[in-house]
Amino acid sequence: KVSEKANAKTDEVAKLKKEIDREINNLNKHVAELELSELESVELQASDKGTSDADSLFDGFSEQIRQLAELKSRPGFNDRILPFLAVDPRRAGILQEAMNTTGRDKLFAGIKLYTPNGYSPTDPLLFGDEYGSQCLYRYCEENGIPVTAHNSYGGFATFMNRIEITGDIFLDGKLVYLNHSTYGFKTSLLSDGGDAIKERALALNHPLLWEKVMQKFPKLKLNLAHFGGDEQLGKALEDINDINLWSNQIIRLIKQYDNLYTDLSCTSDFNVIAKLISSPIYPSIRHKLLYGSDCYLLILFDRKFGENVKKFETLFAGDFGTIGKINARKFLSYDRS
Repeated sequence: KVSEKANAKTDEVAKLKKEIDREINNLNKHVAELELSELESVELQASDKGTSDADSLFDGFSEQIRQLAELKSRPGFNDRILPFLAVDPRRAGILQEAMNTTGRDKLFAGIKLYTPNGYSPTDPLLFGDEYGSQCLYRYCEENGIPVTAHNSYGGFATFMNRIEITGDIFLDGKLVYLNHSTYGFKTSLLSDGGDAIKERALALNHPLLWEKVMQKFPKLKLNLAHFGGDEQLGKALEDINDINLWSNQIIRLIKQYDNLYTDLSCTSDFNVIAKLISSPIYPSIRHKLLYGSDCYLLILFDRKFGENVKKFETLFAGDFGTIGKINARKFLSYDRS
C-alpha cells in the first residue's frame, strides 16, 4: 500500500508538471500573439502621428522603473526591496542606464539577464570587445554588483524566428562566434511551443556560454537561476557523472568559481528537491544555493504560495536559513573578493 501511495504521488507530480509546462507554453504563445498585435497597433498609431518612433508613444520600461523607485522610497521599504535592472543589450543607452542606476546606494541592487529573448551572453555590450571598451560585466565585477541570469531549458523566449547576433551561441555541441550575423531557428514559438523555447535556450543560454563569461570575469557575481529547471536537475541527480546534462554543467561551474551561484526559483517538483538534498553532491554545493520563489509565475498555477515556501522550509530544515539568508546576503553584498 505504501508503494501504491508513492506511485500515485509520483504520477500526481508528473501530471502537475505536464499541466504547468502546458500552461507556460500557452502563456508564451499568448505573449507572442499580444506582442505581434501590439507592435502592429503601435506601428499604425505611429504612422497616423507621422512618426517612425513607435517607442515614443508609451515607454513601459521607464514607467516600470518609475514605479519601482516610488515603491522603494516608501518608509521601511528601502532596505527590503532590492530590484534588479533588466538589461537587454539591444536597448539603446542601457549600459549607461545600468551604470547610473545600479550599485551601492542606487535604485537597483543588481542586473537581470534573459538571453533566450534573443541575444548572446557574450554580446559586446555585456562582454566587451577587442578594443577593451567598457562593458556590463566589467562594471559589475569591479563594483561587486550581482547578476542573475535566467538559466533553464524552459521559461520564455523570443518569438522571432530569425535574430541578429553578435557574440557566441551554442551550436552542435560547441560555441560558435557570430559577428553581426542573422541566425535562423528551426522552430517557431507560435507553432512549436516548448520545443521552440528549448531550441532558443540551448543556443543562447547553455552553461558553456556562461563559462566563457566567467573565464574572462572570474570574480563576477553570477547566479544561474533555476538550476537548469526541474526536469534537467532531476536527470542530473540520476547521473551526476554525465557532464553533458545541463544541471551537471552548472554544478561543475559553481564548484569552480567562488562567486558563481544557482537558485531554485520556480521549482514545483519537490521530489527533485528531496533528491538534491539527499544527493552526495549536496554538501559540496549548499553554500552556493539560493532560495528563490519566482512568486508571480508560481501563483499562475498554484495559488497557495505560502505552502510552497513551507515545503522548502520543511525539506531544507536547518539549511533553509543558509540558502534563504546567509548565501543570499553574500550574493547581494558588494564585496568584490
